Amino acid sequence: MEPPKPGLDHILEPFFAPAQIAQRLSLSEQTVIRLFQDQPGVLKVRKGLGKKRDYVTLRIPESVLRRVIGGRSS
Repeated sequence: MEPPKPGLDHILEPFFAPAQIAQRLSLSEQTVIRLFQDQPGVLKVRKGLGKKRDYVTLRIPESVLRRVIGGRSS
């Protein structure tokens, strides 16, 4: 069975920057980025700079935060 696709509710839920999560969990921002960068549902905004490397900004939905933290707390 296929999981339901996120609708408008998913878009309207709170999103967090890695720095916000890092502060709340007493982790480094880089640790938070590594934890969430490959998680489904995380919003990634790429800013290409031509020949230089791309910069990626992450925004993490509350539901993804709860899923990842809930899965690691046991």
